[in-house]
Amino acid sequence: MIIDQKQIDALVADATAGNASEPPEAHAKRVTSPTARGAVHAPSAPELQHILRLRVPVIVRLADRRMAVSEIVRLSPGAMIEFDRGDDADLELMINNRVIARGSAVKVGENFGLKLTNIGDVRHRIRSMGG
Repeated sequence: MIIDQKQIDALVADATAGNASEPPEAHAKRVTSPTARGAVHAPSAPELQHILRLRVPVIVRLADRRMAVSEIVRLSPGAMIEFDRGDDADLELMINNRVIARGSAVKVGENFGLKLTNIGDVRHRIRSMGG
């Protein structure tokens, strides 16, 4: 089942306005969106489950900085870029270029991970994915 952008927007809007403690199926019962024939229907539980399985890019931001194009052109291997952020500052977990949580870097086996120390509520996270 494929849903269009209007249906996704309606789900995001409803989740933003609804009670964050409700299960996703409860939101599906209240959300209505137009179909191809102009009739209105609520997304079914399978449609909502499909949305919840979508994979989105997750970014962990160490720091950011603005640089002049002339500085970027001069970069070469081994160049150092300094950031105005302490080494003990939390990293930012981002979805859709919006911060939804903060945490610290941890080592997990041979990989790095992010241990969350602060995260927004469900509505904030859903809004972040809505564009």
